[in-house]
Amino acid sequence: MYEELYEPLPDVDAYLKRIGFTGTPKVNLTTLEQLIYLHQTAIPFEDIDVHCRKVPITLAIRELFDKIILGGRGGYCFELNCLFYSLLQALGFTVTPCICKVLEGEGPHFIASHRGTIVHLNADCYYCDVGFGGPVPPGPLKFENSTLQTIGPNRYQFIKCDNSWWELVRINSKIEPVSMLLVNTEPFDPVDYLSMNMICSDHNSRHHNRFTDHLVLNIRTADGHASIEDDVFTLRIGEKTIRETIDDARAHKLCRDVFCISADLSSIRLIP
Repeated sequence: MYEELYEPLPDVDAYLKRIGFTGTPKVNLTTLEQLIYLHQTAIPFEDIDVHCRKVPITLAIRELFDKIILGGRGGYCFELNCLFYSLLQALGFTVTPCICKVLEGEGPHFIASHRGTIVHLNADCYYCDVGFGGPVPPGPLKFENSTLQTIGPNRYQFIKCDNSWWELVRINSKIEPVSMLLVNTEPFDPVDYLSMNMICSDHNSRHHNRFTDHLVLNIRTADGHASIEDDVFTLRIGEKTIRETIDDARAHKLCRDVFCISADLSSIRLIP
């Protein structure tokens, strides 16, 4: 039972081609940095199947591969980080899935509703995420208490909360700390994410997630990131932000031209 969650990646080369990785991947930090950045710029975070199509979200490796790698789609965190975990495994990295809490809205209580990946490399551990979008680190972030870490133009730090929880903080352009995630370093099993995935994609659980009621797309660009939330397209270029109210036709064009979705979405209405 659940064997489909543990199947090996069908085609490593096809995955690497999809994200634009060239050369020979090695089990080192440089390759890991390249894989994460390329993934974030080639495969979008998107919840079209959850919000628009209202279909169950599978975490079976073969079906995720067909949808995202062969089908030219994106996905949300449980899909993207699940498939990326399989890629890292296939390349020889030592990896464990982890659960996270997204720190948005009013606290103090937050449900675990996000999946990330921890890579163990040369006696160090790194948080890796290709399924969050926006200001998520564009590379691996070392679990090192309170150390300011710079990745490109972005600065982050981890703050240790207790034995297993770490707070991921982004330092914004105003030199202010912005709490993003609570990351749990205890290893989880792929089957453990089935219930979380269901809560985040089931329209009967809409009070516990943002995806059933909102169209959300996000992708990293060369100098920032682009997003769609409902009928608003936002493009961030460095410190500059451009916003545009869009209709369904414009949303479909942006999916092709900005969000790297090559799949035919013509039968899907993205914006009512």
